[in-house]
Amino acid sequence: MKKILILTLVLLAVGFANAERVRDRSGCTLGYVKSNGQVTDRSGTTLGYINSNGRIENRSGTTLGYLKNNGRVEDRSGRTLGYIKSNGRVENRSGSTLGYIGSNGRIESRSGTTLGYFEGKKEQAAILFFFFFFNKK
Repeated sequence: MKKILILTLVLLAVGFANAERVRDRSGCTLGYVKSNGQVTDRSGTTLGYINSNGRIENRSGTTLGYLKNNGRVEDRSGRTLGYIKSNGRVENRSGSTLGYIGSNGRIESRSGTTLGYFEGKKEQAAILFFFFFFNKK
């Protein structure tokens, strides 16, 4: 039994070694984005995927939306949800600011309140915090 537990912990550590961590404002881990685009919660349960082609999927593979090359985020029907600007500003479909992605990985609300931290690409951070997976609506 002890060997199985140790093996499980080693496999979990290896699985998260190449993953970008998503943290809340207190620094507690919410989940991970692995190098293959898999989004998991902190215990490793798959929430979905952010594919290299810009398609965002839930854990069953159903398309939730898209991230276009120009920074536009769309729902599964192609309707615009918002935009991720090159300066880190995240906007809704009307152009109103939702928040900011800092170069240091800090995710902020439009009022400057820290929502959390992400150690990866700002586009993925915006997808996670403002549109899919870890957004609190």
